[in-house]
Amino acid sequence: MEDGPNRYTNLFRWMVKNKIFISISSILVIFSLILVAFNNMQRIDEEKDMAVSFEKMVEFLQTGKYFEAIEIAETIQKTKSNSEYKNLSGLLLAQLLIFNNQEAEAEDVLLSIIKTKGDLKLNQVATVRLIRLYISQNEYAKAHEIAQKNKVTLPTNSFKEILADLEVNKGNHEVAYRLYEELIMQARGSGQSPELFILKKNNLNKPEK
Repeated sequence: MEDGPNRYTNLFRWMVKNKIFISISSILVIFSLILVAFNNMQRIDEEKDMAVSFEKMVEFLQTGKYFEAIEIAETIQKTKSNSEYKNLSGLLLAQLLIFNNQEAEAEDVLLSIIKTKGDLKLNQVATVRLIRLYISQNEYAKAHEIAQKNKVTLPTNSFKEILADLEVNKGNHEVAYRLYEELIMQARGSGQSPELFILKKNNLNKPEK
């Protein structure tokens, strides 16, 4: 084993011999750090722009300027950003399109959001709304397919209510009745209003014990 002085001498000779390679490596590291910092700054700027656009969209909604709100939302959807503001505006856009009888366009927006991932899990919200859209169109096969495909990721109560609604369509009132009863108890236990589930349950014929 080499002693300390010889080790350092050899290291110094290697550094002198390979100084050009060390310099290139250092430049590459510095360049990479600059690139990362630039990309982070760019994302921050994009996020700020998204926030401003989203606030403007909400302002238009509050003042009844729905077409202006739709225009901003559609512009946001065309960006390549992964911002949560894009999905939030997309959910609002889908709702506005449905109100305007543009259900095919709303379906496209929701399908696009479903493919995304984010901390707010807005893709789950989009999934529930898409299933509701299909149910309103009497497209029960599509609704059931989406529900089954996403049952693991959907919130339990949302999936259970959708399942109950689909069971009603199938004529399985007894199954639906039990599910609505479970939803009523869960809502009461969590301090939420169970009125919607009570209404749905009361619209069914009570199954025999």
